[in-house]
Parts: sequence; structure tokens; C-alpha cells
Amino acid sequence: MGGLALKLENLGKQAAPTAEVLEISGIEVRYGTFTLGPVSMSLAGGQVVSLLGPNGSGKSTLIRSVLGLQRTDAGRASWDGVDLADRPPRTLARVGALMDSPDDVIPELTPQEYWEFCAMAYARYEDDVDDAVEGMLRRAKILATSLDFSPPRRSIAGFSLGMRRKTQLIASMIHSPDLLVLDEPLIGLDFISIRALEGVLSAERERGALVWVSSHDLGVAGRLADRAVVLHLGRLILDVAVASITAGETLEDRVEAAIQAARTSAVRT
Repeated sequence: MGGLALKLENLGKQAAPTAEVLEISGIEVRYGTFTLGPVSMSLAGGQVVSLLGPNGSGKSTLIRSVLGLQRTDAGRASWDGVDLADRPPRTLARVGALMDSPDDVIPELTPQEYWEFCAMAYARYEDDVDDAVEGMLRRAKILATSLDFSPPRRSIAGFSLGMRRKTQLIASMIHSPDLLVLDEPLIGLDFISIRALEGVLSAERERGALVWVSSHDLGVAGRLADRAVVLHLGRLILDVAVASITAGETLEDRVEAAIQAARTSAVRT
């Protein structure tokens, strides 16, 4: 355990804390009978924010909209004052993202080859590209050890779901992003790997990153998150600091109460 703690400490020391803010202003997406939003929130670095909600509540749509991967009908999102809608390359080089599909990889590559490909993409704006890539690949090894992952020297195509997901997670964090957005990162992970990931994400928070995580696991959110935001039927129904939840009450209690209130309100209208 001491070795793992040292690895996580090293992860947390690779960048200075940031003061950047993810500003989401009135984002709205409409398709069919479903409408997301308008959603507005301001998320600062140095914290873990859990995005929660039932299936079909709009979590993935919101994430994709914020990252400029989904067309919006209204609103905008910016990171450190830079609008994300046009996918500005220099800003995106400071963002790490994991989508909810385990197929978002290059399956013909080995993990090492895939991480090197990602590292070269992220390092293109650095003064010394070779040095930056080397540093990112060293970080990939630390992350792999922290996640108890020994990457095989074979193509990702033949990997199990959990192995694919770990490969993707490491790729999303390889460049020490200031903004780390993870959509359902627990897919395919066993309980040991989930606890290991919690430690890694805690280290990212200590490094100063904003870690924004979409998940159905209220237990992980309660243990890890500084703040929880809940969507229901496309509407933001709860935004709470986890530390503000009083003794005798859990995050799960608060989320369930908010969803029940939203359902009751929807029936009345």
C-alpha cells in the first residue's frame, strides 16, 4: 500500500494548482420530445464534481455539448474564458476526456502505442515535444501501476472491457490535464479497480485539476466528490456541496429526495 501511496503522491505533484473555471451558461439541446436544459453552472479547479441522474436524464448529452461534440440549440461553455464550441486546439490540449463508449480507441494499436499517439497529439504545442512526450509516457506507467494494469504487448482489439477502459482512462490523464471530464468511467471496472481509480482522481484534485465525473454510483460520489449535481429529464434539479450534507443523511438520501420531488412536480404539471 505504501508503494501505491507514493505513486499517487507523484501523480499529484506534476503540476501546480490551477484557478481555471468551467463556465456553463444556459446550454440547451432539443431533439424529438426531449429537451436538455437550460443548464448553467460554474465549476472551479481543485475539486471533484459528480454528475448524477437516472438513465436518459441527459448526462452524456450535457458533457458532449460542453466539450463541443454535440450541437446545442442555445448557450455556451468556456474553459478559462475560452469558448469550447469551436474545439480550440490549444485549449483542448489542456483537457482530458473519456466518453461512455469503450470503443473510442484505435484497436489496432497496443496500449503503449496508443498512449504514445495521444502524447504526441497533446505535446504539439510544447516547446520541446520530445521531452513532453517522454514525460507523458512516464506518467502513463505511473497511472498504469496505480490502476493495477500491466498493459499487454498486443492490440487493444482483443482486450476485455475492463482493460480497454483502463487504457482509455490512462490516455485521458496522460498529459496532466487541467480539466478532466469522465463519462461513466466505472464501466467494466471491478471493485478493486474502482477504489484504485478513486485514489487516482483524488490525486488529480490535489494537483489542482477540475475532475468532472458522470456516474450512476452514488457510493463513489459520496466518498469522492466535493460537489454533486443531478439531472432529471434534462433539468438540473440539485447542486449540493457534499460536505454540507448533515449527519444522519447521505448523498443518496439527498439525491433520491430531489428526484422524487422532480417526479411529483412533473406529474402535477
